[in-house]
Amino acid sequence: MSENIIVKGKRTNLYLQSFEEIKNLRDVIDFRVKTHPETPFYTYTDYDHDSRHYDRMPKEVKEHVEALGSFFIRKYGTRAHIALMGDNTYELMNVFWSIGCSNNISVHVDKGLEVETLEKMLKLSDATVLFYDHKYEEKAKSIEKDLGIEIHSLDEIPGLREEGKKLIEEGFDEYYKQKLDPEAASFFMFTSGTTGDSKCVMLSQRNFIDNSIAITNHLGVTDGAMMVLPQHHVLGLNCTQIPHLIAGYTVWLISNARYMFRDMATDNPTLMVTVPLFVELCYKMIWKNIKEKGIEEEVKKQLAKNKENPNLTPKEKRAMFKEALSILGTNFFEFDVGAAVLEDKYYYGLKDFGIEIVYGYGITECSPIISSDTLKYTKPNAVGLIMDSLEVMIENPNERGEGEICVKGTSVMLGYYKNEEATKEAMRGGWFHTGDIGFFDEDEFLHISGRIKNLIILPNGENVSPEELENVLMNQPAINEVVVYEKDNTIAAQIYIDPEQLPDGNIEKAKEDIQNYVDDVNTRLASFKNIQIVEFRDKPFARTSSMKILRSSVE
Repeated sequence: MSENIIVKGKRTNLYLQSFEEIKNLRDVIDFRVKTHPETPFYTYTDYDHDSRHYDRMPKEVKEHVEALGSFFIRKYGTRAHIALMGDNTYELMNVFWSIGCSNNISVHVDKGLEVETLEKMLKLSDATVLFYDHKYEEKAKSIEKDLGIEIHSLDEIPGLREEGKKLIEEGFDEYYKQKLDPEAASFFMFTSGTTGDSKCVMLSQRNFIDNSIAITNHLGVTDGAMMVLPQHHVLGLNCTQIPHLIAGYTVWLISNARYMFRDMATDNPTLMVTVPLFVELCYKMIWKNIKEKGIEEEVKKQLAKNKENPNLTPKEKRAMFKEALSILGTNFFEFDVGAAVLEDKYYYGLKDFGIEIVYGYGITECSPIISSDTLKYTKPNAVGLIMDSLEVMIENPNERGEGEICVKGTSVMLGYYKNEEATKEAMRGGWFHTGDIGFFDEDEFLHISGRIKNLIILPNGENVSPEELENVLMNQPAINEVVVYEKDNTIAAQIYIDPEQLPDGNIEKAKEDIQNYVDDVNTRLASFKNIQIVEFRDKPFARTSSMKILRSSVE
């Protein structure tokens, strides 16, 4: 084994505004009221009720948080575990801020999970109250019956705010007396659980704030960020919100994915912090828009012509394809992508249209961002440079420099709630062990090779990362989803083909093309990495709440 490799994060962008006074969630709101009072805090269309468009100003958000926070303290006291289940609505965000600002703990669960799993999470987290979106009332009622937990629809929030406002007017000032401890647990988030049960991650307000400030200093954020990822996903809850809010910008709340493209076309956001699934959807919708407008041949000719001019800037490309990109609005220029890298056809396909791709690497336990590209510093197959608030160690690197990625810094979690054994296993020697395998290149860009728990260990002692092979296979256009795994001491690939995505709809021909592609890939791989079994399935793989494929769903 070689000596551990340690890289300290460096600031890549010098942001002119100082954020030293921001220590907790209240400070975020107060800072925003003071520095950018006339710029909306949130903007959104309420499709569930009146379909009206709303701009929520900083002062209004502050008053709503103070009122609801006062209600929470009067009814639940402090350090209560209050759960949220729903879409990215303003009322849900009001609950989120009010919980944290009233010295309580927010528990974030995925409304898309089955009731049994939700109940397991709520019991693990010791949640005593659940606020839910009315669309998920049936699940909430089942949870109330089974667990005896108190439930409230988010439709009740305006009324509860009024109660809190009256409390303040009558002299109730406990909200203002609270001293928020930035080091104390404030958010309970659940891991994605791709290979087992989710763990309950305890994060502090300092974890959130320091990661957000590091993002701002690293990337240099811009106006018009869309909050597409749900509130139970820390990439959405933290990274889409706080960095942009403290920089003085507006956050677009997207509460209903069905209307996402309508909102983009009318509201003209600039960027989306998201996962590959949404990026792939946007790419497909661009081409659908092109075909519907009857400009497919024109666009293809321009794309081919542009290949002869590598000096074209992204802005120039976007201007050329303005009509093709109209489905994303007139100002859109960037996807900030986490969770996994894009297939080449999406990465380079969007680049050809002038859309920037910024990769980031993170994990719930690190609040979540560990490394990120910037528009200036980027590499296609890397996940960026380390955030300036963190250090990253490659532990026990092999001859290729690959080892476990370990993290130290102020964004790292407090631990797993009620799971001391898992906490001790993850936090060793002052470092959080991510379970991911990676390496640094000569420019200190981080690269991800795979997950330790997913490693295929062959009888000859060779270790194979299934993610490495999956990334190669996904470059075959007929493959929609793939999982590489060990079967009978050999490497197997289980593949899903979506017939609707095939130009000719011929699945048998697609299977033949895929087998030929695998045979060709095998000639270019080390022999021990050869894929010896190819299987096809009739339905997509099950996914986790963060849209990662559930490996246990291999048939």
